[in-house]
Amino acid sequence: MLPKDKLERLQTEYAILHLVYHRNYNQHRVAIWWRYLNMFHRGVRKVLRGIYEAEETKKIKRREEIQKEVVLTANHLVLRVMKRAYYHFNSVIALGQFVNLGFVLVASLSALRLLLMEIQGVGVRGRQVEPEEVAQVEDDVGEEVVFELVSKAPPEPLMSMDVMAEASIEQKPKKQKSEKKGEKKTKKKKKKSAIDDIFG
Repeated sequence: MLPKDKLERLQTEYAILHLVYHRNYNQHRVAIWWRYLNMFHRGVRKVLRGIYEAEETKKIKRREEIQKEVVLTANHLVLRVMKRAYYHFNSVIALGQFVNLGFVLVASLSALRLLLMEIQGVGVRGRQVEPEEVAQVEDDVGEEVVFELVSKAPPEPLMSMDVMAEASIEQKPKKQKSEKKGEKKTKKKKKKSAIDDIFG
């Protein structure tokens, strides 16, 4: 499926991606872009596992089935996941907080995309896989969500600053003075315990 040198490069790029994934898991796993890194990471791992399994399998029919699964997974990554991942990885750079991480993610994405495109039948160079075939890939395909357009009522006019200030003044509860001038506060004495005698 892939020449030996390209397969070695794919393995190396996946190893880098895996280190980035492992190192940043605890800190960034709740971020939106992490979802795409997770999908991308698992997809590349599945492709590599399939390539090695196809090479080791002696049965021709089983090898063809594995190769077809590899092509479907790689197509799913190239045609769907990577486009969205690129957008979200660029947002990491745009935020400016983790610029180095963003550049590493974009570079890894582009290198792995180039290598996956070398697989026969993937992306532009090979046969374009139909959407029905891509949908057969088990990992993270999801369902298409259709939003219905609902006619909205015209927005209510905004309140002026004076009206808002008056409303906030009315809502504030007035503090009541519980003590009159001239009266002194009386403190209740606490009962002494054995601890107070020790640490006094």
